[in-house]
Amino acid sequence: MMQEGAGLSVAGGGWLASANYGGYLLGAASAMAMRVRSATAIRGGLVVIGIVTLGMSLEHRFAAWIALRALAGIGSAWVVIFASAWCLDLFMERKRSLSHALHDP
Repeated sequence: MMQEGAGLSVAGGGWLASANYGGYLLGAASAMAMRVRSATAIRGGLVVIGIVTLGMSLEHRFAAWIALRALAGIGSAWVVIFASAWCLDLFMERKRSLSHALHDP
């Protein structure tokens, strides 16, 4: 759809994917240093993803898309890492192993 609607080339798509992956790496590294509650980081990450996705529909410059995809990658990393940490904390609180939680409701 982006190729047809925005004239995005395959190479351009590769650059956008690379920006997203680079942002994910930065987000993962920053998550290690963040001292926030998991719920706060998850909400923040989801807000970032939503805003930058909306921003891509409003912005038409490729350089801006690169920056927005990088920010989306950071938000995505926060959501995945902090959601995983939150789930593991819940399992520990309930003294359940991950495999037990998956097999026994």
